[in-house]
Amino acid sequence: MNLIDLLVRQKRLILTTAVLFAAAGISAWFNMHRQEDPFFPYRNGFVLTQYPGANVEDVENLVLKPLEQEISQVEEVKEITGTARAGFAQIIIEMKEHVYDTNTGWNNIQDAIQRAKIKFPQGVLPPVLDDRIIDTPLVVYAISGSNDIMRMRQIAEDIKTKLLAVPELSKIKLYAQAEEEIAIEPNNKVLKQLGLNTQYIASQITDKTQLVALQPLRSDTRQFMLNAQTEFQSIAEINNTLITLPDGSSLPLSTLAKVTYGAVADPSSVFWLDGQRAIAVGMFVPVNQLNVVKFGKKIKQIMLDMAKDYPDIEIKPIFFQPDRVSHRISELGNSLLLGMLLVSIVLTLFLGLRPGLVVASIIPLVTFTALAVYSFSGNVLHQMAISGMVIALGMLVDNAIVMVENIQYHIDKGIRKSEASILAVKQLSFSLFSATGTTLAAFLPMLMSKGNVSDFTVAIPVVIMLSITISYIYSIFVTPAFSHLVLQPSKHSKPSRIMQMGEKFGKLATSNPKNVLLAALAFIIVSMYLFNFVKKDFFPSTDRNQIVVDITFAEGTHLAYNSAMARELSLDILQQAHVQHAYVFSGNSGPNFYYNLVEKPRSPNISRIVVELDSVRNADSFIRWIDDMVKPQYPNVEIIANRLGQGPPVIAPIEIRVFAEDRELLGQSVHKIQQIIEQTAGSRDVRNNLGIGLPSYEFKFKDEILN
Repeated sequence: MNLIDLLVRQKRLILTTAVLFAAAGISAWFNMHRQEDPFFPYRNGFVLTQYPGANVEDVENLVLKPLEQEISQVEEVKEITGTARAGFAQIIIEMKEHVYDTNTGWNNIQDAIQRAKIKFPQGVLPPVLDDRIIDTPLVVYAISGSNDIMRMRQIAEDIKTKLLAVPELSKIKLYAQAEEEIAIEPNNKVLKQLGLNTQYIASQITDKTQLVALQPLRSDTRQFMLNAQTEFQSIAEINNTLITLPDGSSLPLSTLAKVTYGAVADPSSVFWLDGQRAIAVGMFVPVNQLNVVKFGKKIKQIMLDMAKDYPDIEIKPIFFQPDRVSHRISELGNSLLLGMLLVSIVLTLFLGLRPGLVVASIIPLVTFTALAVYSFSGNVLHQMAISGMVIALGMLVDNAIVMVENIQYHIDKGIRKSEASILAVKQLSFSLFSATGTTLAAFLPMLMSKGNVSDFTVAIPVVIMLSITISYIYSIFVTPAFSHLVLQPSKHSKPSRIMQMGEKFGKLATSNPKNVLLAALAFIIVSMYLFNFVKKDFFPSTDRNQIVVDITFAEGTHLAYNSAMARELSLDILQQAHVQHAYVFSGNSGPNFYYNLVEKPRSPNISRIVVELDSVRNADSFIRWIDDMVKPQYPNVEIIANRLGQGPPVIAPIEIRVFAEDRELLGQSVHKIQQIIEQTAGSRDVRNNLGIGLPSYEFKFKDEILN
């Protein structure tokens, strides 16, 4: 008895093992780590460097160029895009797509930044590197319902402190947090009477808050540290601070000035929730290490408990990824089950009841066994993995069909079931191995490819190849075991209608081979021609009911104006049919609530409005309304409305780069090219990143007069 005979005869062991593996796969479906989309490596980042008071030329020559020269020499860097503006420089960095050890790459970039710092003139602030701009918060809550922004600030800080105790969270970030300040407003009338000025008051307050180094006290056995308390502990203490007058007398500060505590009048960012001032709390979790659906239930209960402590404040989720993950996986899971059912019905109709049942029983066993192995390997369940399972359904039954048909053939010839199974395995094991190998080879290039697209789709070939491999193993061992239990000798002596139809087609092909081949060739040519008319969209838009409206004002626009205009637009948006919510983030792009949204550096001239509709079906009509009705009202403002898309982050589907040494020539060329594209049929949004520049005045002093 050889090895095949031995294994095929162990029917109970084989079936029990297959069922246990399938059970493990079902358990993995409910318990393994899951998220909606795959994770991209940290290949994108930016560097911000401030040079207060410098003009564009100085920023470009003294800050931007040294940074570009050093960063461009880093081996992992694919592309850098530098922008110089009055007072600061920005560099967007993209690593090469084959780089997966991104931590080493960013360390090398940080070293390059330090080398560039040596060349900076005095007055340049330390560069800030952000290499986590694609980090996506799992949950974002909004705190609103009060006109007291400082009270909401304190509540946000309290919530953040409490959330730090949640072990699953890796980071908590506050958006549009009100910055606090203590303002001292001098009483100019009193100061004038006393012959004082504001600088005199400021210098005395500064002197009273300077740190004083004290030597420790020592005894024979111990040492005692002494701390000089120089910081103010309250507003009352500041008010009572004595200011020494020139004649030696003293007056409390409250006599000379008004001291107030509150939010800064010129914040760096603002968040409007349906027109109301709010603060957002973003919660981040480690990548690929959590079942976000289960954690979502936990964090929702935690936030409900916290909300009870602030009954007059509204605390609600605005972006809640766990619910979307649950919905997406349930939707794809239903598609998978429906696919299994349809394939089983088709198999039963064409193969017959008993052979069809044998092959149909293999489908869930292979699918869930593949899921179990996929889970054991530390992978994460997301929509790409489930899509791979759905695609594999039609291929994983091929081996089982061939094996069942062969076993049934031998049984109909009068051979015992066990012997028929062994004989079929001996005859087909190598042939099926070859066929399986060729199918696996077809997916190998997709598996071995590198880059952003591959990072997003790699789970599809992994799951398909895993399912096909397991289907071959099961066709050799599990299918014969099921066949021994289910198959019976056929009672029909004459061929079925399907067999008769197949015989007719076979005779037609052999009797007219040239005509058949010519017809096949003609079919291929026609198909290739019709392919030109197929809409090509590798990464389609999502089915989310969210629209992102990015707003860019002219450089130099004050945040207060930017925020007011964006809020006004959001109120108009809320009046439109099918709009449920409008979230405005001014001064930055807000939280990256979707995996391929790239964070924009902080800038007072940008805003982002996230619009939630009642249905994704109304997305296109809303975007048309923005294009046709809103944009003409703001001719000097760039307004871009888009749906969320799948795949790697893309700023625009088509990008044209124009190079010129002369800035004036560059500007003229860019505007001319833009006009040509705008007149081209099919173009919707055409924009450039030149900007109109920051208005400035230049003073020339006459030395002969000054001297």
